Amino acid sequence: SQSGTALLDKFTHCLIVKCSAEMLDTLLTTLIKKIQNAPDANKDEVKATVQRFVRSVARLFVVLSVETSPNQNKKKVPASASQPLQRCKRVFQALIHISIEELCETANSLLAPVRLGVARPTAPFPLPSSTTDSLSAMDDIFNVDPVTRNDS
Repeated sequence: SQSGTALLDKFTHCLIVKCSAEMLDTLLTTLIKKIQNAPDANKDEVKATVQRFVRSVARLFVVLSVETSPNQNKKKVPASASQPLQRCKRVFQALIHISIEELCETANSLLAPVRLGVARPTAPFPLPSSTTDSLSAMDDIFNVDPVTRNDS
């Protein structure tokens, strides 16, 4: 169970796309120190927290990769659109031991529907025509409030 995933993804999107690189570096430094200095009683909790963050970055990376992929008209992605991708890669590199496992799991979950024959390998869909459209579409995806459950 991953309650709060929508809020975590919203935070991750804001951190990667809208905040400065220094803020990201501060968070990464804090996470690395927590992993290294966590008492044995808290190691599993710290690792689970960092794994959730890396999974969130991986989800954002997938969306950014699709949104900023070049189409037939433009051969190169603008630098402003690739900066968030570079920040995602920075997270993966800084937290490499956890990222390897989480990226493999993400790749597996993305490919499983194709392997099982549920989806076609390349389903056509329209890509945004400009970087502004792309950023606007990402804001629409990640700036939603989570659905609440009625436990009655």
